Amino acid sequence: MHKKIHRKYISLAAALLTSAALLTGCGAGQSTTDTPQSTTDAAGSTDASKEATETPAASGTPSAASEKQDSSKDTDAEKTGKDSANDGADTIGEGAAPKSTPEAEDTDATKIGDTCTFHLNGSDAYQVVVEDISYTDRRSIDEETSGGKILLITYTYQSLNDDPALVDDMSFRCSVLGESCDYYPVVDQLGGDLATGNDAVTGEVAYEVPVDAEEADIYIVNTQDDADASYHIHWEA
Repeated sequence: MHKKIHRKYISLAAALLTSAALLTGCGAGQSTTDTPQSTTDAAGSTDASKEATETPAASGTPSAASEKQDSSKDTDAEKTGKDSANDGADTIGEGAAPKSTPEAEDTDATKIGDTCTFHLNGSDAYQVVVEDISYTDRRSIDEETSGGKILLITYTYQSLNDDPALVDDMSFRCSVLGESCDYYPVVDQLGGDLATGNDAVTGEVAYEVPVDAEEADIYIVNTQDDADASYHIHWEA
């Protein structure tokens, strides 16, 4: 009888061990199966982070490349703007005098102190007297010279009829040895006033000439009638 009981306990113990082994195997299998899922979840989190990082660029935030391109466009626009501004580099103010000088045969020789009379519609319109031509140390506040000297012309003008007269840099030209000179606005330059009645107005106009210039040709033209004669003064220092 004791042998039967002993065998019964042995059989029960064996069954319990078998069940434990089975349970252990199932747990291990489940753990092994769950591992890839964890890996997948981690990868999913990584992808989600990547998408979150890239989302601003997709929603309209400029990337570094696009910002660089936009900067280049701005630079081109500024350059275009500067080029447009430089198109008028040969003019001074609102309509500067052309630098071209009249043909010699179309000018009347005159000298400092002489009266130059200009006409309009066949009648005397206004007169100009060049009072002085000399070098000056006066300079412009805004413009630098290119190394030359400044030749200053002082003149008076007067209306000869009921219409006001204005004689400014538009009425003058200057050349040295056949080369046109650039108009140069000196500080406190006289002129710009209308001459009315019998009142004479004093004006000034200046040019930058080569530093070694010892002579110059000054031309006075009729800005209202190209067919009218121009005057020419040959000046020597």
